[in-house]
Amino acid sequence: MHPDPYPPAVPGPGRGPWAPVPGPAEAAALIARLRGRARTWALCLMLGLPLSAGGGHYALTRGPAGLAALLVGLALLGTAGFLLASGLPLRRRLAELLPDTRRSAVAHLPGPRRAAGLAAALCGLLVAAFTAAVVLLAVAGLGWGAYGNSFGFAALVFGATVPAMTALAAASATRHALRGAPTGAVQGQVLYTVLALVGLLLLTRRHNGLDARITGAAVVAACALAVVVLHSAARRMRAAGERDGNGPATAPVPPTTSHAPSTPPHGAWPPPPVASAPSARPHSAPALRPPAAPAAPPWPSTPPPWPGAPAVPQWQPPAAPPRRRSGAVLAVLGLVGVLLLGAAATGVVLWQHRHPRGPVTDTRESPQAGRYGIAGTRTPQWSATLASHYDHLDPSLLIGDEIAARVFGPGIEAVALADGTPRWNLPFDGGRVPCPTDPAQDGGIAVVLLRGPAPDAPCDTALAVDLATGRQLWTVALLPDGAPYGPLEPSVAISQGIAVAGTPTAPRAFDARSGRVLWTGPVQRLPDGTERQLDSLTVHDRQVLASYAGDFDQNTDHLLLTHDLGDGHVTTTLPGPHTDQRDPDVRVLAASPALVRLPDADWPSENHYYVLAGDDRTWLPLRTGEVAGRSARQQAGQDGVVSGGVFVKAFTVDDQDLPVGFDTVVAGFDLTTGNIAWQYPLHRDSSQVTLFPGAVDGAVRAVVSAYDTGPQLYAFPLDGGAAVRGGRLDDGRPDAMTDVRRTALAGDRLIVLTAQDNQLRAFTPTLAR
Repeated sequence: MHPDPYPPAVPGPGRGPWAPVPGPAEAAALIARLRGRARTWALCLMLGLPLSAGGGHYALTRGPAGLAALLVGLALLGTAGFLLASGLPLRRRLAELLPDTRRSAVAHLPGPRRAAGLAAALCGLLVAAFTAAVVLLAVAGLGWGAYGNSFGFAALVFGATVPAMTALAAASATRHALRGAPTGAVQGQVLYTVLALVGLLLLTRRHNGLDARITGAAVVAACALAVVVLHSAARRMRAAGERDGNGPATAPVPPTTSHAPSTPPHGAWPPPPVASAPSARPHSAPALRPPAAPAAPPWPSTPPPWPGAPAVPQWQPPAAPPRRRSGAVLAVLGLVGVLLLGAAATGVVLWQHRHPRGPVTDTRESPQAGRYGIAGTRTPQWSATLASHYDHLDPSLLIGDEIAARVFGPGIEAVALADGTPRWNLPFDGGRVPCPTDPAQDGGIAVVLLRGPAPDAPCDTALAVDLATGRQLWTVALLPDGAPYGPLEPSVAISQGIAVAGTPTAPRAFDARSGRVLWTGPVQRLPDGTERQLDSLTVHDRQVLASYAGDFDQNTDHLLLTHDLGDGHVTTTLPGPHTDQRDPDVRVLAASPALVRLPDADWPSENHYYVLAGDDRTWLPLRTGEVAGRSARQQAGQDGVVSGGVFVKAFTVDDQDLPVGFDTVVAGFDLTTGNIAWQYPLHRDSSQVTLFPGAVDGAVRAVVSAYDTGPQLYAFPLDGGAAVRGGRLDDGRPDAMTDVRRTALAGDRLIVLTAQDNQLRAFTPTLAR
């Protein structure tokens, strides 16, 4: 055997007529290139839209500082547009190589035509659904106040981008389905699968209610049915099993790749000469029509490798269809729509600022302000910039005789009360962070509960610090080694030189100065003999009120015990409030009268409050659901204040008459009945309330911060009189003090901690006590 003189050509460009067409390999390479571009395009678009919208809004409504964000956003949008335009040739070439992107060869038949119409209808339903989601977000933004706030407007645009882009993808799938291309049904399957994942999240999320779970189950079922229907439609559009009456209707199939024989048949090289035979009877009969040539295949043939050899057909993709720019047109239209939406929203904001409607914030002092010691505008005596640190923990405030200190993630940072200069800094060892509870302080000593850096780490350590010097006095472990959990609601208290903190099963008392253990409360057990878990505790006078968890499966309620502060013996045993919720954590807020808080099982940010009232010592729920206002919800950061038999709590409500759209209602609850004794809507835009403990002349005082006017002092009479407006806290920049987190009275100063700019300010003159 001699070596083959005509080996098959190696695939690749410029390898002659025998090189096979690079179909799958080229398609895979194009998909990889387009996938990398798509990631960069999506990142630029998702960042560029909110930056340009928020920056432009800020530049028009607040100041030129927003131009920087606007320019960055426009640069990102320009990059996204360039990537989209430069990728169009790649997409066209990929469409030429993939058969699903072309009109089906049997699209004219009734079955595939009906399948294409059904796929187009299902994809059109997605277009309508996601377009409605964009419209609902735009309308809901009015109620949220997003159009009056630059950051809110940027967040709204960011949130609307996802359904808008999904609607454009569904529109592209609809266009392909109407053309009879199977890729329309395939894209519809992907989009319905994404929507099914959203429904699955609604169905399986732990804290969702029954209505949300039913909605999620319906969405998952509908999307699963749509995916099955679209899969069947794609198969029919690919000509699987369709007939037109003359046999199976299939598209032309390219021949199997084959090569001509490497050697010519015997005697074919060179070909023998063919002599033309003379006609026997040239004129005896008319000449016959020569036989018809065989029909040419729908693909080109390669030249024969030698004279007389048969031509070998070679598959070539069909000619490229005329360039369609519908994808680019859709993208441009979507971009133009978003920009028009932003321009319209900006016009609405400007019109609202020039033509305010409804109630506006009234900052005038009430005539009774002097009675409660809140009259007069106060300016900061000093302002201290603290270390920047951003986490999900709310900072706490400690006040000593000569210092004010902030407890935050890395440690405790103290400044002098006299002038705000730094005094000392105590970092926490081992990466520990404060537990989500306020530290306790008394007699110049503060006790802070700490946990590990993991979000679910239990509160396992108590640390005491001397507020005058910043020296760490002692550290004690509250949990055994390797304990997986601690108290359900960690809490610590100090009274009369004794610090009390919780272990997993009982309260434990320490000497506040030395950390020596004084006593540990007795373990409480359920009816089956298992230990009850400690929930929380508080101290009042010489009594420690502690709550213990129940067992929902055993129909066992929570238990409240009163311990003597001196030796820990149990003085009173009370059943906890009965609830239908499974295993709620009970937080003790006050001991006289006993007031507890239980989180809602479906909405953890919303709480239920119960008070132990009456001669029969029964638990009464506070009627927080009767607070006036639209969508009333409890303000986080402060549980409220108990004074004079009234529980005072702040709530946030929706108010579209305010530019941002959020108002505050301060309500007082009668602790003898649980009913609302009074409630005051403040008409202060996007306001937060920080209440002072105790009462002055029968009123609870507070600092109320607002979006556009800065913080102002208030007094809320406990007898139900009208709210009293006091003086403002003015440092010359009202918008710099919109995030007041903590306030405290320290000697002749009012200390205010703001989280937005990490500032600690001291205002004078002091509030009359």
